[in-house]
Amino acid sequence: MEKNTQLPYALKVYQDADYIIRLKARFVYYLVLSAMIILGLMIPIIASLHAYGSFYDFVYLPVVIPMVVALLVFVFCYFLLVKGKYSLSANVLLISSLALVWLVLIVSSGPGIARLDTVMWLFPILAMAPMLIDKKRGLSLVYTLVNAFLLVIYLFVVRDSLGISDYEFKDFLANATIALVFLGIVSHNIFSINKAAIERAESDIQERKKSEKALRDSEAKYKDLFDTMPNGFYRSTPEGSFVDANPAFVKMLGYSSLEELKEVYIPGDIYVHESEREEVTISSEFSPELVTFRLKRKDGRVIWLEENARFIKDENGKVLYHEGICRDVSDRKKAEDALQESEADLKAIIENSMDSIWSLNNNYEIKYVNNVFAREFKRTFGVEIKKGTRLLDALPEGFRDTWKERYDRILANESLVFEDVVDSGKEKIYIEVSGNPIMLDGIVKGACFFGRNTTAKKLAEEELRQSKEMFETLFEAAPVEISLSDKQGRYILVNKTFADKLDLPVKSIIGKTAGELGVAMDDASLRTFQHELAQNGFVSDLEIISTVKEGKASYSFFNGNQITINGEKCLLSTNLDITERKK
Repeated sequence: MEKNTQLPYALKVYQDADYIIRLKARFVYYLVLSAMIILGLMIPIIASLHAYGSFYDFVYLPVVIPMVVALLVFVFCYFLLVKGKYSLSANVLLISSLALVWLVLIVSSGPGIARLDTVMWLFPILAMAPMLIDKKRGLSLVYTLVNAFLLVIYLFVVRDSLGISDYEFKDFLANATIALVFLGIVSHNIFSINKAAIERAESDIQERKKSEKALRDSEAKYKDLFDTMPNGFYRSTPEGSFVDANPAFVKMLGYSSLEELKEVYIPGDIYVHESEREEVTISSEFSPELVTFRLKRKDGRVIWLEENARFIKDENGKVLYHEGICRDVSDRKKAEDALQESEADLKAIIENSMDSIWSLNNNYEIKYVNNVFAREFKRTFGVEIKKGTRLLDALPEGFRDTWKERYDRILANESLVFEDVVDSGKEKIYIEVSGNPIMLDGIVKGACFFGRNTTAKKLAEEELRQSKEMFETLFEAAPVEISLSDKQGRYILVNKTFADKLDLPVKSIIGKTAGELGVAMDDASLRTFQHELAQNGFVSDLEIISTVKEGKASYSFFNGNQITINGEKCLLSTNLDITERKK
């Protein structure tokens, strides 16, 4: 249709006009152009015939002048037409054509029918009116009726000069007038029918143009989306070749163009192993679930894609194409693998821990529990616990209120460290527990716990305490002098017997040397003590003479052993006073 309405260059002004105007403008253009050419040729020919012919023997102006005027009118109509004034040009053409006919009729002086034959030109000109008139539907009828009225007047005016009978005059008048009126009525209805059809056609054309524009816009949007979307799109054949792909997918696989991608063999060039393509395309039905698989880029690097695909089939159900939208999830896959590895490491650490580890959600349900806690819980309470177990329900009733209060405090974003004694009825178990809230985006999502069985430690501490009490009792109640001094000879520890002998409180002795307290061995005893201690590391049952306060001599059996305390050598000694026995 566009080819049929192609306009000459001179009518480019009508390029954006509606379809009917373009057709009419083209018709008038060629009509006027043809008339101009014909008149341009006829005027000199007819003038020559008149001047050199045997009938006139001169140029007969009543014939030539109307032709010249007609040529000028056609030139004027052509000018109006190419300037975009179609309606004015068409009406000028009609009016001037009719005027020329009447001019010829008026100036003509021939006899009878020879004079009236010019009237016949009114019919083709008026018949052309519906084709030229643009919008005013009654205009063609007006043109016809006006010319019919003028014809009646004209015939009565020239009746006497026609040289025809009364019957011939009336017959011609009736036939011509009725024919013109009938032509006007027919032209008017033709115009009305054509206008309705044209309006319908124009409406259909406009609708079609709107649809075509909407389609073009939709296709442009689709193409723009296709070319710019970050996700990759492809279409491939079951045999293993690509038929289409968007730039994102081409870039995803490291190729420079779609044409280059079309040259690859998908199973061998794109997949790491050919069998992996069979795993992805094994089903010929559409799957709404995302599928994750790996592909090989042009440079050999392996990437992971996440895809949503479908199969396009013919009417017989045969798969024609495999079509999918995918995105590169290599970074996410690496992160997931790293997370899984990290979780595996963490789980191994937790399971190898000697402590009990568990976590709860806000409903007191276990989210994680290691083997140590599960084993200890079953051994203590006889209940097996696992992920999903509501821990408060698994505890004996007598423990629930206490532990619920602790759990609630931690779930209220408080950290706790506490010790407890769990009496299962068969044994007492001492535990130390650390609990902390699990936070996510500033909201407490649960609580985690680290617990340690400290029963053995508590029993050892109790045994040590009892041993210490017994030692202190024996140390203080011993009838011999007992002291502990460092390598500088300063006393670290002395018993009551030692302090009583010096008649000093214990705290006055600690940190001082024997010399500072006025206690000294005689020279012989000192040399023997130093010699045996250096040679053996101890002194056993050495009888010594020492002087105490006020210079009094004292006899005693001395025992000393070198011991190491906190990396420092110390001397632990006992002294049994035998002064009275000596006396």
